[in-house]
Amino acid sequence: MPLSVESLTLEVGKALAPLEQRLRGGEIVLLFAEIGLPAPQVVLGGQAVRDAIASAATALSGLPRTLTDLADAIDSREAARIGQALAATASILKAVIEAVEVVSGAIRAAAVSAGPGQAEVTAFAGEFAQRLFGFALATYLEEQHPVAGHLLGIIGVIESAQLAATPHTPAHTRRLLRVDRLTQLVRDPVGLLGELYRWGAPDFDWDELLRRLSVFLSEVTNFAFLQTNTDPAQSPFLRIFGVDIDRTADAVPGIQAALRLAAGDKFELNVPIGDTAAFIVTADATLEGGAAIQLLPCAPPPARTWNGTASSGAPTVRWCSSSPSTAARWC
Repeated sequence: MPLSVESLTLEVGKALAPLEQRLRGGEIVLLFAEIGLPAPQVVLGGQAVRDAIASAATALSGLPRTLTDLADAIDSREAARIGQALAATASILKAVIEAVEVVSGAIRAAAVSAGPGQAEVTAFAGEFAQRLFGFALATYLEEQHPVAGHLLGIIGVIESAQLAATPHTPAHTRRLLRVDRLTQLVRDPVGLLGELYRWGAPDFDWDELLRRLSVFLSEVTNFAFLQTNTDPAQSPFLRIFGVDIDRTADAVPGIQAALRLAAGDKFELNVPIGDTAAFIVTADATLEGGAAIQLLPCAPPPARTWNGTASSGAPTVRWCSSSPSTAARWC
């Protein structure tokens, strides 16, 4: 299905629809444990919280029918029909968001009865919508569209972290939906890298970026492998066919892609991605073994614009070779 507003709305609706049953009856306690509700006996015992949860489930109950109508409209390719079904689905999604905000408010109000767990309950209430929608979307994508799910994880739109139990909160996976990071990706990608992986700082979190990249690439190609460095003091790296991707040794590290072997004229690297696509790199010149391209942060970082030529704060692209005479730097 081509990517469009209506197709994205359909997928979001499919991700949220199962929440209706999870927000009813015997599923409530388990669901809230999975998303990390502190002091559940106190919070879920409040009538206002139970009523708000029931209203959210009712708001979700209209999704299955409208999603069926939207899917049929997309298949029909009739613009008027698609527009009508899209508007109906968007209206229900808006009602769901509003109902979930009411649940957040009810949980926040119940926090005063949570005793020593009050601070944790209040913090949970502030994140409730992000946690609930993040849980639903991550679960759906893991089952239906794992590549998209891992990609959203790399750019931080779905934020996931394992949290240990506290005296008031069960151990759980904290998943947050951070839609704001899509805007940040467009407006300030370098800043987003800094927020997610401390890009531009001496403690650049290459290990976390490597972990997310390796999981993503394992879904799209059979030619990507996480490698342990022979030097225990060095970090692991990612091997994609004939290229090793690793952290640089600079004081403020960057990323480099280095050829494992020499390549002659008309070099071409072809890495299959799934059954219908491939990542292809070509070069007309001879490349030495160990030749690399490095992406480095620049300092100082006040400006973050890059319009064909790099300005202060934008990444540096550096070409490296085993022969010093052929090394060059562009910044």
